[in-house]
Amino acid sequence: MTTNKTRKTAIPTDPQTTEPKKVDPLKAWKQKHRADNEKLSILEIDWPGSKTLARNLYQYAYALNLDRDAVDDAIGQSLSAAVRAYHNAVKSEMKDFDRLEIFVRALLHEATQRLEAQHPPKRDLRLLLLPPELKAARPKDNGREH
Repeated sequence: MTTNKTRKTAIPTDPQTTEPKKVDPLKAWKQKHRADNEKLSILEIDWPGSKTLARNLYQYAYALNLDRDAVDDAIGQSLSAAVRAYHNAVKSEMKDFDRLEIFVRALLHEATQRLEAQHPPKRDLRLLLLPPELKAARPKDNGREH
């Protein structure tokens, strides 16, 4: 393992190339937030791409060259808040698409609030970070839930 001087944590490298290994940023979050992880897994079943959105947000924040531990904390707290907002929407029997919208808005709002002091976003994060399967998500026109 090598240590990146701008980050406090060690980054695993591939011994064949010295390139950083692909590390799932959700792995540590899942271990710390087991109950929220179960809720995120349910969300992913309903809306494939939800975990990809969370990973994209982590990668976006890492690319800002902020302290990795601070990013993990900020995005982790944001993801937990968004998952809980989604779960509360499920309990209130909202329409499926509306629940997804609550998750997306809460995640991006919370992350923007937590990272803004360090790095104000210069673009619309929704357009930048949503995976294609969530960009294409729309409520059905016939009045039924998605």
